[in-house]
Amino acid sequence: ATLPANIRMINVDTTEHHWLYQTALLIGNELQQRRAGVDVLVDRICEALFIQILRSDDTLRDKPPGFLSALHDPILRPALQCIHSQLSHDWTVKSLAAQCNLSRSAFASRFQQKIGLAPIAYLTLWRMQNALCLLRDTPLSLTQIADHLGYSSDMALSKAFKRFYDEHLVQYAKQCV
Repeated sequence: ATLPANIRMINVDTTEHHWLYQTALLIGNELQQRRAGVDVLVDRICEALFIQILRSDDTLRDKPPGFLSALHDPILRPALQCIHSQLSHDWTVKSLAAQCNLSRSAFASRFQQKIGLAPIAYLTLWRMQNALCLLRDTPLSLTQIADHLGYSSDMALSKAFKRFYDEHLVQYAKQCV
């Protein structure tokens, strides 16, 4: 919902966007050579390419609240990086605010304004999205996933997962009526 309807990149051979052309060549070369690990490598390159394209699109700076608009906020960026890189850490509003050199209330207010969610609600959302992917796409046990996501046990993760998705299912059902 926070992505623009389209992102148009023109003149990719210019110095400013030369990286886009070079990345496309790299992807093409990898796909052509079909060496071991090509699928994983191309997936990762495409993820990086997507992020680079989003970073280069100035229209994202004026987007409504959401993760992408918050990425352009240099004050909130450290907290987002912490959440995304240290998911198992026991984050609190206070510890995330400290990463941004803000008071708890100033941080919580700015985060809510930019993301559209309270910091802990965003952290929970991110953990639950990761839990869903890990449960679906990996052979990890529930205990391993719980540990990776910062839950004290598989039971704690199960309860949080059920509560989160039950709540969102109810909200979705109300929208459909």
